[in-house]
Amino acid sequence: MTILLIVAGILLSSVPVVLAYIRFRNLKDEAAYKDLMTKAMIVGLLSCPAGFLLSGVFAIIERVFHINEMGLLGAAYHKIILLALAEEIVKTFLFIRFTKKHSYPYSWLDLIAIGTTVAIGFEIGESMVMLGSEPIVMLLRGISAMHMCFGFVIAWGYGKYQKTGKILPFVLCFLLSWLWHGLYDFGLSEELLALNDNFAALSISLAVISFAYMIYIFIFIPKAAKKEVYTTPIIR
Repeated sequence: MTILLIVAGILLSSVPVVLAYIRFRNLKDEAAYKDLMTKAMIVGLLSCPAGFLLSGVFAIIERVFHINEMGLLGAAYHKIILLALAEEIVKTFLFIRFTKKHSYPYSWLDLIAIGTTVAIGFEIGESMVMLGSEPIVMLLRGISAMHMCFGFVIAWGYGKYQKTGKILPFVLCFLLSWLWHGLYDFGLSEELLALNDNFAALSISLAVISFAYMIYIFIFIPKAAKKEVYTTPIIR
């Protein structure tokens, strides 16, 4: 029964991100664009182990300075810095590096599509790693498409930066995604729940927000595809 729940959790949690990827990929018919989207997905899948490596660096710091022995503060470091920050840094770095490496007349929407796809690849890779987790946790993270939402917000901010030359929106979008991610993880930490079980409401609320934002993304895609501000190639 447990195995069936795990399999069901993986399948159901994959539906939103796979549908989003297909929707982004089908925005254009040109072969060059579709090739970029395929490569972005591969980069996203590879970003998962890369995230673990950076988390390993933060884990060394955790051990050296005995942060893991600091109770609630240690738990906050582990969830918000070691896990959330490491993953968002890696996804963002690989996304930007990808757009710099592959020459293409990117529009704001193209950058959003690629950045979100990298995050989707990470999400799929992470779901494979989390096979031993509670099925309900996998399902909650999957159907709320959290990494996809984080990636979308950061890619939107980066696209805004590339289009206007103003970096502040990009920085704010990164910080928002990082804190959104980190607070969700921290809200489920044993140390915080030991103080009061009601703190779980923080993570549940953020998961609900993610689910609502995921729906917004599906609404945004066709609307943005009709607006010149999002579809005109960025010239800088």
